[in-house]
Amino acid sequence: MNKYFDTLSQLSAGKIHLSSNEILYKEGSRADNLFGIQHGSLIVYKNDKQNKFLFPRFIKSGQILPLNTLQSGVYRDTAQTLTPVEAFLLNGYDVKHLLNKDIQLRIGIMQEMCKEISKIENLDLNHYNKSLKQKTAYILLEMARACGDDGIPDHCYKLIPLLLEASHKNWMKILDDLAHEGLIQRHGHKILVNNPEKMKKIV
Repeated sequence: MNKYFDTLSQLSAGKIHLSSNEILYKEGSRADNLFGIQHGSLIVYKNDKQNKFLFPRFIKSGQILPLNTLQSGVYRDTAQTLTPVEAFLLNGYDVKHLLNKDIQLRIGIMQEMCKEISKIENLDLNHYNKSLKQKTAYILLEMARACGDDGIPDHCYKLIPLLLEASHKNWMKILDDLAHEGLIQRHGHKILVNNPEKMKKIV
């Protein structure tokens, strides 16, 4: 849990409820609000300057996002729900006003922002030279953790190859290989990870 989650929750301007496969915010849009995720999970992804997708992150309850908008004023990535999500709404102006009054809190939030940026950069670097199969295994593992026992939902079936910039043919081959190795099960467009420990070895 973000260590400032409870502190910032006191500024809540209300709650929002989203179903799975909904956009919480979109890259490039004006960033008026931040969000405290109380229940549910999301995937966060963005494009780089060449319009290529950078490696996605997975957000669970207890996190404030996106902290990086406090400086830019626009959303730098897109957050999409994997499961139903409940969150409290934070007005960006209210958060900035609090940070201007509380120097220690401002320093702490800036440190959190630096950690977040470093985590994103490391994620991209760690997966830059990995194979499509390795990247797919990582995303399936993270999605399975985020979604729980219900498995990876149908709407992710089309999202994952877009994030990986994989052709339909290559994506299907990877899924066939993973299923043949007993690592996943496919039920229509729904995917279940059978053996997370063995899958980790691929990653």
